[in-house]
Formats: sequence, structure tokens, C-alpha cells
Amino acid sequence: MAVNTAKFLGVLGALLFVSAGTPRFWEGWLFLGFNLAWLQVAGAYFLRKDPALVERRLKQDEGGEKEVVQKRVMAVLRVLGVATLVLAGLDHRFGWSAVPAGVVAAACVLFVAGAAVIFSVFLENTYTSSIIEVDAAQTVVATGPYRVLRHPMYSGTLLMGLAMPLMLGSYWALLLLPPGWVLLVVRILAEERFLSHELRGYAEYMRRTPKRLIPGVW
Repeated sequence: MAVNTAKFLGVLGALLFVSAGTPRFWEGWLFLGFNLAWLQVAGAYFLRKDPALVERRLKQDEGGEKEVVQKRVMAVLRVLGVATLVLAGLDHRFGWSAVPAGVVAAACVLFVAGAAVIFSVFLENTYTSSIIEVDAAQTVVATGPYRVLRHPMYSGTLLMGLAMPLMLGSYWALLLLPPGWVLLVVRILAEERFLSHELRGYAEYMRRTPKRLIPGVW
């Protein structure tokens, strides 16, 4: 897992600092630091408390989605993620945005909030998957954050994704968020169709828990 973390952060750093044209990009270092802290804390905790969760997610990440449409959705989401980092780096290089330090700090809080939501999801559901599938031993989880939303992990991801451009000091990178939101909705609807057929009790859970992603909204 340490190797995967190092590779991930190395790619993030390369995209940010090459596009920025300089290592003197304090928002970039801040972003890397928060990602490192999040991955280290979550990794250390779940390797000790729920190693099966970590092992399953690593295998899922390596195998990827099996359904063609979802493969395409995830590929485009990855491209948007890369483009966001590169655009933020270019923004720093050419000085297009002037994001106040207070806004960057607020974005850091948003990032931590999103990470906390995802952490609570992992605590509640050991079968939390990075791909759309159902394990043979899996059951419907309706406790913790799942009492409020059907897809709390995506909610946490949404918060972290919203925080990313502002943490990196770029207003322009925010423009790449809406296409990602549309793809996330497509993924959620496809996941619900799959789970309602493949996971016993999920259709009833959907009736009891009407909101998917944002409390009181959708």
C-alpha cells in the first residue's frame, strides 16, 4: 500500500509542478500534504482494523470496472481529474486567479470534511467498493451515514473534489467540476439499477432512504 501511495502522490506532484513550471507552488505542496495525511491515516487504521477492506479495494482498483459504460465513465472522470491538476498548475504559472488564503483554508476544511465522511463509510461498510459489484457475503447497510444518504462515499468524494481547485488556488479549475458531477449522477443511477437487482433488500432500502447524494436535495 505504501508503494501505491508513493506512486499516486508522485503522479499528483508531477502534474502540478510540471504544469506550474516551478516547485515554488505552496498550494500544490499543501494539497499533497493533505492527501498524504489522509492516505496515511486511513491506510494505517484500516490495515490494522479491517485489512480485508484494504485488500478488496486494492484488487478492485487493479481490476477496474467490468461494464463498458462504467469503464468509460471512470476513464473520463480520471481525465477530468488530471485536467484539473494541470489547469491549476497553469493558473499558478500565469497568475490567472488570485484566491485569498482564507478561501484556501476553507477549502482545506472542506477536504477534511469529505475525508471524514469517506472514513465513516469505510467504518460502517467493509464491502465499500471502488467498482460496481456485489460480494457474495454482502448485505444492505442502512446504519451510520447510510441512514441519511444512499451513496455517502460519493458525497465525501464530492466535497473533496470541490475543495481541490480552491486548495490549489485556482478559480479556473472549478470549471471542470460540473462535467464530473454529471458523470457522477450517471454512475449513481447505473449503480442503483444494478444493486436493486443484485443485492437483496436494496430496493426496499431505496424506498426508506430517498436521498442519494445531498441531504434534503437529491
